[in-house]
Amino acid sequence: MNLIIDIGNSQVKSAIFNNRKILKNIISDEFNPEMLYELKAQYPELTQAILCSVADCDEKLLGILKKEFDLFIELNHLTTIPIENLYESKESLGQEVNPADVDPRRRGPDPQGSPAGHRELA
Repeated sequence: MNLIIDIGNSQVKSAIFNNRKILKNIISDEFNPEMLYELKAQYPELTQAILCSVADCDEKLLGILKKEFDLFIELNHLTTIPIENLYESKESLGQEVNPADVDPRRRGPDPQGSPAGHRELA
């Protein structure tokens, strides 16, 4: 079971996935350690987490994510993913773009007008 956290400029989108199915979708103003512990209590099978953030992330939260999950990935411009970033400044590509771009089920234009391959967390 997986926890996905996308910390944006104005809100946090997070979701619990199991076997590619969304079990819970959360949109909030923040994501803090208390929320994490609450989710772990509700979903004890959570073993993997990925976090991407356009803002600086709370070091306490990062420490807890690293400790509480068997696999934790902090997605940023240094994370190895199977696409090539051709931007001159690698940091200028929004970190939230990369996960959607490597999902083969999400190729092509978005009917709501997002760039090809980019979708908001459902």
